[in-house]
Amino acid sequence: MSRQKIQDTEFDDWLQLEEEDTNWVAQQTAQGLPLVLPWKKQAVRLGTCFRSQRLDDPWLKDNPFILSDFYMIPKVLRSNYGSTSSFHSVSTSRKTETGKHLALGFGVGVGLPFLCSASVKGTYDEDLKENNDSDKSSIRASLRCGVVELERDPRLCHEALAMLKYGGGYKAFTEQYGDYFVWGYRLGGDTGLMISSSAFEKKKVEQYGIELTVEVLLIEVSHKWTKDFHTFSAGKKMRLLGYDTLSDTNWNVTMETSGDIERLSKQAEDVILRSQNLLERSIKALEDQGMFHGDHLTNAQCDVLTSSGIAVELVLLPMSTLRDVARWTTERNVI
Repeated sequence: MSRQKIQDTEFDDWLQLEEEDTNWVAQQTAQGLPLVLPWKKQAVRLGTCFRSQRLDDPWLKDNPFILSDFYMIPKVLRSNYGSTSSFHSVSTSRKTETGKHLALGFGVGVGLPFLCSASVKGTYDEDLKENNDSDKSSIRASLRCGVVELERDPRLCHEALAMLKYGGGYKAFTEQYGDYFVWGYRLGGDTGLMISSSAFEKKKVEQYGIELTVEVLLIEVSHKWTKDFHTFSAGKKMRLLGYDTLSDTNWNVTMETSGDIERLSKQAEDVILRSQNLLERSIKALEDQGMFHGDHLTNAQCDVLTSSGIAVELVLLPMSTLRDVARWTTERNVI
């Protein structure tokens, strides 16, 4: 069965949702669409079952697949370096617009609150929600350099097939095994930076040659992203928040005096440099593990990807897309 290619643009609303009560996950599952979830440094196996209605801990231990068959399915690494990269920038001047700067977005945060814990994006979002500064500007860089996915559909065990046909149908099946399962990992990294101030009174004091990717609050852009770093007049606070998924790092820096500007600028430069070399760092992370395009990976190698942070997203497919599910819920002559 051919799979519809998942496009990055289908998930742009993660970064742009403005309604705090929007449950992005519920919207996707109601339409039977694939889920591409931002992930953290935590091992999760391909084939793991997922119940979208259980928000706090949606992972299930039960598995409907024939294990001997599942272990034989190739887990293929496909690399397309640089083919899916994105850059997002936004500047706001009202406290109520904080949602536009979130790394996970309200939609994912509301839908799956467990993603907001123990991850650098979740920590960044929590720090950002506590930031009451009116003037904010942020940048986010993302790179996807490959995917690991199952080469074919897993087969269902006899117990699962019997449940579909005679034991309550698809509803009972999903109550037991969940409505989604992990089909693959998207590999790469994300880096973000937010600079804010409670009073935007700019006073040029000195220059710092910082390589920048976009116009950021207090930073004037040129074609090469270089230029002036400005301080505020005495007594004005500046704050910097940042995250980097590949290094599992967060930044949270406050400048209360003009003397702190150099320290803040160095932190900003560090974050920005990491955003610029996402591709190189992602490729190196794979090569260091001896993983290359076309490789068939073991479960142990997949565990390395998810626990090291290079697996930045999980691809979950609905159980309803499985060939066995479609056949045993629609055909009358199946025994």
